Amino acid sequence: MYLEQRKGIQLNDLFLPYLPVKDLSLAIFICIWLNVLLFISTIAKQPQTALLFLWGYLIMNILRIITMYAVPLEPPKDLIVLMDPISNHFYGKTFITKDLFFSGHTSTMFLLSFCFTNKALKYFSLLITMAVAIMVLIQRVHYSIDVIAALPFSYFAYKLALLVQKKSF
Repeated sequence: MYLEQRKGIQLNDLFLPYLPVKDLSLAIFICIWLNVLLFISTIAKQPQTALLFLWGYLIMNILRIITMYAVPLEPPKDLIVLMDPISNHFYGKTFITKDLFFSGHTSTMFLLSFCFTNKALKYFSLLITMAVAIMVLIQRVHYSIDVIAALPFSYFAYKLALLVQKKSF
């Protein structure tokens, strides 16, 4: 894969040294899949919300492709490879470590949060999102700028998805 082979910049993150380094793979994916399953359970009665998320996810991934190619980064020092029991079946034994700017885990969780229509679920989803954001930093899967940038990129994708969906229906 091109991203893994090219030379990137090693950032001197100002926040990471203040966090412990620990493998939180299981906790990260419990949070992610809890949020996803919660979202799926709410969209049966709201198929428009599912379409909104899918448009947003498509837009957000296009943005991630552009930013990953535009911002070549080396992984943070002390990176602990994120072990996902589901997606490792698709990727095999090859671990991608340079898909950094901006965080896909965090931005996807933010996008889900924006799409919830129930306020209590939206706030619960935001709590889960914050937990995932902190845990990917502790595991050194991302730099803090990757996680911080996930918020405006996912919000932009959400707003653009709202416009696309409005024009479609």
